[in-house]
Parts: sequence; C-alpha cells; structure tokens
Amino acid sequence: MIKIGDSMSKLLASIETILKRILIFVLPLLVLLNWGYQEIFDSQYELMLVKNETRQREIIAIIDYHLNKTFESLHTDLNLIKNSDEFQDYLSNPNAENYNNMLQMFARVAKSKSYFRQIRYLDASGMEAARVNSHKQIIELVASDKLQDKADRYYTKTLQNMENESLYISDFDLNIENGHVVIPYEPIVRFGTPVFMDGKYIGSIIINYDGLTLVNILEKYDSQPYNFMKLGLLDKNHLISLNILQKEGTGFIDSLLFSINENDDLYRIIREKRNNNVRESFMLENEYYYYSKIDLNDKTDTRFEETSGPWILISSFNIPSALEAEANMILKHPMIRFILLFLVFLFSLIIIIIIHLKEDEHMLLLASGYISESTHDGVIITDSKKQVIYCNKVFENTFGYEFNQIKGKEPKVFLNGMNNIDLGKDTKDGFIWAGNVWDQTEGGTFILKYLQVQVVLKKHQKPVYYIGIYSEAKANTLESSPEQKGALILKYLDDQLMSFINPLFNKEFQGDNKYAIITIKIYDYSNLRNSLTQSEESRFVSIISNVFKNILNQGGLVTAPTSTLFVLALPFSKQQKQINELMNEIDTAIASVRFAGSKDIHINYLSGIAISGDHGTNASELINHSFIALEALIKLKKSKYLIFDNSIFESVVQDRTIRDQIDNGFFHDEFSVVYQAQKDSHTLKTTGVEALVRWNNPTLGNISPIHFIPIMEESNKIQKLGRYILDIIINDFENALEMIPKDFKISINLSNQEFNDKTLISELIARIGESKLKPSQFCFEITETTLVENIEHTNGIIDYLHDNDIYVAIDDFGTGYSSLSYLKNLRSDKLKIDRMFIKDYPYSDDGTILKAIVSMAKEIGIKIIVEGVEEEEQLKFIQHQNCEEFQGYYGSKPVAFEEFLKIMPKISN
Repeated sequence: MIKIGDSMSKLLASIETILKRILIFVLPLLVLLNWGYQEIFDSQYELMLVKNETRQREIIAIIDYHLNKTFESLHTDLNLIKNSDEFQDYLSNPNAENYNNMLQMFARVAKSKSYFRQIRYLDASGMEAARVNSHKQIIELVASDKLQDKADRYYTKTLQNMENESLYISDFDLNIENGHVVIPYEPIVRFGTPVFMDGKYIGSIIINYDGLTLVNILEKYDSQPYNFMKLGLLDKNHLISLNILQKEGTGFIDSLLFSINENDDLYRIIREKRNNNVRESFMLENEYYYYSKIDLNDKTDTRFEETSGPWILISSFNIPSALEAEANMILKHPMIRFILLFLVFLFSLIIIIIIHLKEDEHMLLLASGYISESTHDGVIITDSKKQVIYCNKVFENTFGYEFNQIKGKEPKVFLNGMNNIDLGKDTKDGFIWAGNVWDQTEGGTFILKYLQVQVVLKKHQKPVYYIGIYSEAKANTLESSPEQKGALILKYLDDQLMSFINPLFNKEFQGDNKYAIITIKIYDYSNLRNSLTQSEESRFVSIISNVFKNILNQGGLVTAPTSTLFVLALPFSKQQKQINELMNEIDTAIASVRFAGSKDIHINYLSGIAISGDHGTNASELINHSFIALEALIKLKKSKYLIFDNSIFESVVQDRTIRDQIDNGFFHDEFSVVYQAQKDSHTLKTTGVEALVRWNNPTLGNISPIHFIPIMEESNKIQKLGRYILDIIINDFENALEMIPKDFKISINLSNQEFNDKTLISELIARIGESKLKPSQFCFEITETTLVENIEHTNGIIDYLHDNDIYVAIDDFGTGYSSLSYLKNLRSDKLKIDRMFIKDYPYSDDGTILKAIVSMAKEIGIKIIVEGVEEEEQLKFIQHQNCEEFQGYYGSKPVAFEEFLKIMPKISN
C-alpha cells in the first residue's frame, strides 16, 4: 500500500514537473511562434493587397488612357463636322441646297463611324435643326417634320452655357425618341460641342455614341487572369459593371446599369472621397476597392453631366477570393498555423518527456544532436573528458571527416583551431571562447571559420559536455583599407588572417623557389546557393578545394578565407605549365563540377594572379597583389584571370582615389563646364556649343572625364553629375540671354545610365522648363553604343525628348558597332562624326571613309556635324562634302563661359 502511494506520488510529481516545463518553456514558445506567424501572415497579407492594388492601378490606367483617346477622337470629329464647308455654308445661308448638303455630310460621317447612333444640330433654342440616325450601318436622314424639341434636356441647357471649342459628355442613358425609350434598348452617351458665330451662341452639335462601345473598352481589359477582380465605371446616376454584363440588348438596363441607390454604401464612400482625392483605395466589407477619376490629358474645357467631376473608374476584388488565388501557402491555408502550433507543442512535449525520463548527459546530447541537424552551421560535441561524442552532417561535409573517424578523439588532434583554446578556464553562462580560426580539412585545405565554444554545466558547475559551433568567418575580405606608410597600400586581408596565411605560405616556399599566388572569387553565389541542397551547400568549399588540389597534384597550398574566396599557392618552377594552360585546366575542372541532388549549374569565377620575384618578395605582398589584379579584372570583365603588374596597381589606386574624392568634388564645387563652339560649315556662323565637364581636384589635379565618368557610373553618382552640370549651364546662359540667337543650341552629353534613367530625364526636362531658356535650345548628345542596344526603347526615349522640344544627336559616330543602315531607324536629329575620320586629313588619310559616311548619312536625311576640325583644308574638305556643321579647334577651343562670351561676336563672324 505504501509502495502504491509512493508510485502515485512520483507519477503526480512527474506530471507536475512536465506541466511546469510546458508552462515555462512550451507556452511562451507557442505564444512567440504564433506572434511570429501572425507577423508573417500580416506582411504577406499586406503584400497581397499591394500586389493586387498595383494590378488594379495598371488596368485602370490603361482604360483611362483609351477613354481619353476616345474623348479626343470624338472632340476632333465634332470639330471636323462644325468646321466643315457644308456646315459652315448652311450657317451662312440656310437654304434647301445647303441644308441637304449638310445632311449628306452628316450621313457620310455616320456611315464611316459604326458606333455613331445619331448626329444632330440643335439651334439656339434647343430645337433640332437637322438629324441623321444610324443603326447597323443603315442611315436615316430624318425629315424636318419629325425633328424634335430638345429645349428641356439637360445637355441642351448645359451646352448653351459652355465656351466655344469645349466638349460636353453626358452620363450613360437609353436612347429616347418622342418621349419613349427605344426598344431594343440602346445604351448611349451624348457628346456635344457648342456652335458660335461672331462670338454668339447659335446652337450645338451632338453625337449619340454607342454606349456598349465604351463598355467594350472595359471588357478588353477585363481582369483575366485575375477572375476575382471586377471592373466598373461610375457616372452621376449609374454604376456600370462589366463582370455581370449581358450583351443582349434587352438585358442592358437590368444587368449593366445599376441605380446608385442600390449601392448606397459604395456610392456614399466614393462621393465623400472624390471631392478631395482624384484616386484612392478603400475596403468595404470583404471587397477591396480602388477608384480613379478619369484624368483628362488635354487642356480642353470638358464638362461631364456629373457636376462634381468626370466619371470614375472602379476596380474591386474580393479579398477571400484573392487569398484563395494566391500561391502562398500561408495565405491560402489558414489551418497551417494551428497544425504548426500543434506539431511544435507535440514535439516539445516529446522532448520534455524524454528529458524528464532520461535525465542524463547522453539523452540531452542526443536531443541537441537532433536539433543541430537542422542548422547550416557545423556542430561538434565532446564529453567532459573532451572526447568527441557527436558531430552533425554539416561538420562532416565541411571538414571531410566522418563521425566514426573522430569518435573518441580530442578535437585538437585533427583541428588546429582548438589548440589555443583553454577549455578548463572559468566560464560565464556557459560561454568559453569565440573568434576566427584556421583549420585544415581532411583533404588538406586550410579554411577559415568562426568558432564558438560553449560548455554545458550541471550541478556544482561541473562540465557535462563542450559544444563547438563552426559558422561563416567574420572577416573583412576583398575590402581594401588604405594605409599611408610612405606609399599607398591596398590591404585586402585583415591582420588576423595575414598572421596565419603569411607564415604558412612563406614556410611552404622557402629559399629561392619561385611560386605563384592565385586568388579566385566565386560570383553569383547567392543564386548558386538556391540551387543546392543543404548537404551540397555545406560541401561546396570541400568540392571546389578538391578541384584545385587535384590540379596542383599535392604541389601547393589551398586556402579558403570564405565560402566563395580561395587563395592558392603553387610552385611556379615545378609546375612546368604556363599560366594560361593552368587557368584553362582550372576552368575545365570547375565547369565539370556536378552536384548529385541539383540540376546542372554554372559556377562563375574570376581570378587574380601574382608571381614571386616579379610581383613581390613575400606572401603578404603577393596576396595583396593578386587581390589588386582581381579587383581590376572585376572592372574590366574581359577574361577570367588577370596577372598583376604595376600599371594595374596604379590603375586600381587611381580609381579608388577618384572614387573617394567624388563626394568632396561635389561638396567643394570642383566640377566646372567649358564650352566649345559648333559652327555652320559654310557661313562659319556659330550655331551652338557643346558643354564639356571638367574636374580640377586639389589632390589629383585635372582629371579627365575618360577616367571619372565610368567610375561615377559604377558608384551611381552620374545622375547627380547630370543635374549639377545642367544647373551650371542654365545659370551661365540665363545671364546672357540677349547674346544668344533664337536657334542657338546647347549640346549636353548624356551617359548610357543617364539616357536610360527615365526619372532623371524627366527631372532634367523639368529643370529646363523652370529656367528662362527654351527646351528647343537644348540638344542631348548620346553615344552611338548607347543608342543601338535596344532601338525600340531608344526611340521611346527620343520621342519623349522630342515631345518636350529637346533635340537629340548621336555622338562619336564611328567608334561603336552600329551601321548607318541600322541608325536610319532611329529618330535622332543630328549625327556627329567622330574626329578619327578627319584628324589625319590630308596627310595620311584621303577622306574616303568620311566621304562614304557622309554619302550614306545624306541618303538617310540626317543632319551632320564633323568633330575635330583643326585646319583650313579639313574645313574645305567637309564644305565640299556638304556637311552642315563642324566642331573643333579651327572654330574655337573649349573655354570657360566668360571667355566664350568675349569671343562670341568674333566666332559668330
């Protein structure tokens, strides 16, 4: 009986312990997990709303555009009718012949426009003076005795009070004749314009337009493939809904036009918002709405029947339906949350029970081992005697050791990084040590990892086991840090890394043995990583290292400071291969790498090479020089490897110095503009200037645009330079407007980045518009290679510039890869022929190529300007070829604006 009582007490105590642990550990975990899941759900939910609203905005914008085009076309048709000879003759002399001619003209227009239902002319009193009906291409000239009095109609009264050339647009309505609705139902929209004579209103022209034609614009851009979206159009009295449209005529009033009173909540919300906002989104019950007033693009006085403004386009989607359509499992299946919480609870309960029943080091270690299998870090665990009792798969894949090989051994026997760590020192909260360590894999590769060592303590602070966690190294690589020690040094590996790798390489290659350092960088690793399994990812360094080891054939060293960076050292004299042969072998070997669990993948890499004796005397110098070659190659991108030389060092240093000085250049206004005249080849009159940027830096002196423009493009500073230069040009010429002829052109060079940046182009156009200069006085010069990349895209930007009265010239023609037959499809205004085609004339160049270019350009019909004209004979040559303009030292060298103003009268003559 006592034993039964003791067992029951133990059982109750165990249950109490388990419940406490659930309360202390599991419940907060579930709350935290539920909160995290809700955060993810909310973010995905918001993303879904934003994504679908973007779709709504795109569809509405397209429909808006086509409606505007329809309005513009109808306004044009009304004005053509109003200004026609037949109509004007009738107004001047309303006799029978002119009346008949006007009716015939109405009939011709109606016949050509299948969507016109009526064309009418109402006199000043509102009485129909003439009418033509059109139905299914049957034209009816309405007799005068059947004409109706429309004086009491809203559109008649509205048009009587509108300005000349204005446009009236009615609401959707049904066609009414003699007070009766026409059957079958004919939805129409009336478009009208007032008619004036000698400044006095004398009547109006009205077109009854097929309403279904307008609705078909909505239908063309129906929400497919998003079948949960709905489209609609709201006028003063009706909501036109496409999604329940019945196309048979008699169903129109029931299925297409809804009385506003039947949609009170929707109408009330839009009415409240439309007075303040042109467009807005909102939610009503389970529907997400986005509305936008029709944006009238032209400046014509347009009046809708709705007094508060134009029609409103509406798009909505049902939120539950949108969630159902999502591929995102979190949004599509809400039950996942509860299943996940239940599984976590069940898993936690099992772990708690296991720990409680097996309260010893082995079971606790086993649980830790299961958990560690899910991590991307390598984990190794020892017992209190510091003998290995566990490692996970990531550790095995990283270092090449299987658990059975190292079981029972001390880590310091096979891991160098453990040798300098004191596992017996005092600990705080289980933490012993953390830092970067170099360790050698079983295959002999030295890899750099970040190691954290922790100890698990039991009663009386007694160690139970030690845990080592290996993750990606926390080190600065491929980041140069300049140090001033008599000369600029580019330092790529920090002192801790060099303190290990330098003696390692120097020891391997003692004496006069010549050796090479090859630094290899793997690119696009983030994309590559997405194609790998977790096991393949952890073995990636080992696989690539083995490729290098096999090539070196045990005759060198392979180190891996990171998962994507490898530094190789090999005896150059022993290799008996030229560098290019070695690199071809490396390229072939990397290309042949395959991963069993993944599809075929391509490994992209670049490498820099430095050779002892030629490029340095110790490992530190050679490693840095190989990194410098690698950095230069990243910029050049012309091959997969580059051998260091001093010019590369100077180039990299110069580039980095320029990059570091750019912000100071803007801050201290070091950039300036000089102007070189462009002249008429025959009259020698100055027709314009080319604005050329200059940079005078206190440290570097005068820096050529050839050097700093590409660096600005790389560092995304070129747009800032474009705005900066334009401000200088505008400030210069605004102070000398009286000296500049009306047809004077200011040419500005745009880089590829600038030309393809629509936002920047818009900003430059806006800045010109704010100035006192005219847009037509500007010409944007774009290099030939920029223009030929995508002709359709290029012409779109050129058209945009032309729409804003800005000219476009093709600069440096002949230096790229285009042909005149290609360029004829470009809508540019001027062709600038590069100086290389004139500079040697008449000495070593007879001008044959220039003649050919000019001849073909003349066939295209594009204006020509020749650059680099420096002698009188060169000028006479291009005059003989009928080239319109020239630029060069013969006309004027590039000068500051003040100097340009002084010589302006001189160079103009």
